[in-house]
Amino acid sequence: MPVNVISRLKIKNSANEPIAEAADVKNGFAVVADSAARDAILSSVKSGGFLVFRSDTSGLEWWNGSTWNAIATGGGGGRSLRYTYSTITTDADPGAGTLRGNNATLSSVTTFFIDLSEFGGTDATAWIDSFDDTNGGAKGVLRLQSLADSTKWIEYLVTGWTTATGYRKLSVTYLAGPGGLSTTAGDTSVSFDAIGYTGTVPISSGGTGLTSISAANRVLASTNGTTYTTTQIVDAMVATGAAIDGAKISPNFGSQNVTTTGTLASGAATITGDITLAGAARTIGYASTSTASATGLQLTVSAQTATGLTSTGGKLALASGGGTSNDGDVEITRGAATSVFLATTANTVVRSASNVLVSINGVTRIQVTSSVIAVVVSDFRFDTATTNPVFRQNPTSTASTTGQRLTVAAQDATGATSTGGDLDLRPGAGTTAGGTGNLKTGGGTARFSWNDTGIGFGVTPIAKPTVTGSRGGNAALASALTALANLGLLTDSSS
Repeated sequence: MPVNVISRLKIKNSANEPIAEAADVKNGFAVVADSAARDAILSSVKSGGFLVFRSDTSGLEWWNGSTWNAIATGGGGGRSLRYTYSTITTDADPGAGTLRGNNATLSSVTTFFIDLSEFGGTDATAWIDSFDDTNGGAKGVLRLQSLADSTKWIEYLVTGWTTATGYRKLSVTYLAGPGGLSTTAGDTSVSFDAIGYTGTVPISSGGTGLTSISAANRVLASTNGTTYTTTQIVDAMVATGAAIDGAKISPNFGSQNVTTTGTLASGAATITGDITLAGAARTIGYASTSTASATGLQLTVSAQTATGLTSTGGKLALASGGGTSNDGDVEITRGAATSVFLATTANTVVRSASNVLVSINGVTRIQVTSSVIAVVVSDFRFDTATTNPVFRQNPTSTASTTGQRLTVAAQDATGATSTGGDLDLRPGAGTTAGGTGNLKTGGGTARFSWNDTGIGFGVTPIAKPTVTGSRGGNAALASALTALANLGLLTDSSS
């Protein structure tokens, strides 16, 4: 039967750090032979905080009101539990009261596998699971200490925790210590000191928590690792590879400028305000491609489409800059060549609901409607680079049809005592000789030709013939028949 020796007790380890405070021991202390003797202590006696020393394990255990919890008595600091260190590196439950790493070299271990019960058989699940209770990337310092040799120890920074059946996986980073742990049963003390935070973080001394950061662009910073104060965010605090993830935040830059020498990339974006360009001449378009046999990407600039009942689509306006002396020009190009040139008010291309007007020097020169093209010029010419131009209506391939008549007419004069305009058809002039005019059939046969020499009906033009010979002796008739035959007006078959 246990003896109630003392009512309050404070126990410290070899580093003079408390491992059982007086408040933990409420009803006394006893020395027992084993777990069976420990469990025989009456509930009314051990109620909350009772402490025992087990002779079979040479360890201290305290009752928290529901379970016994082991307390290591050698180095390590903070709360400690006894374990057996194993050099096996397999990721699996290491066995009751056992701890092992993923590397036989202690300083190279990055993951520890620790059983959920300590060396004495006490359930340590709640204690191990508390390693992940703190916020931040670093959870705390894990210290492994030989109980038989104080010179053999090693410390790690715990950065993560993963659950597994019967054991836990601790992600660690080596900090310091010579290692050298032995595999003697129960010789390794495992302690953990949390370094993160679990609730409101005080800001400096007397701070009230994160909510007291009222100034914009400030973060918590520390120069000694203990006291934290707010400080302004500066460029040096931002990592080179830092990026803004729009899926997580909605940045609002206000009136601040956004400057980059890289690519400003975006998916489908909605712009609710105006876009104003500054500086030198700017270009909006795709970068050139040098890929062989490629087709350039389409760029579409579209006003708003209105799909509602009786709606009207939005107007697309391309405006040049206004000037006090002259307004800017507007050019619409196809590739590198200018296709449409919209210049100052003296030279314009204007399209209305019914026609297109081309004005040169303020005078309308071409007017195009749905049925008429009016050319207001004194001379209509093809470009000199055009080879054998043709002025005609487009052909039709419709079966059993008759081609449309093409009329070339001079101006009609319908006023009183007026005279209609002349129609001149002439070949081109030349420095040596003029060209030949031809009136051809649909099959391309010339039926009437003329040039500077004369005319011809289906023959090469000749000069105006002279009829000779006596009329009384039929010589004049023969001469006339020959002349008409030479003009192509008849075939002389007389005898």
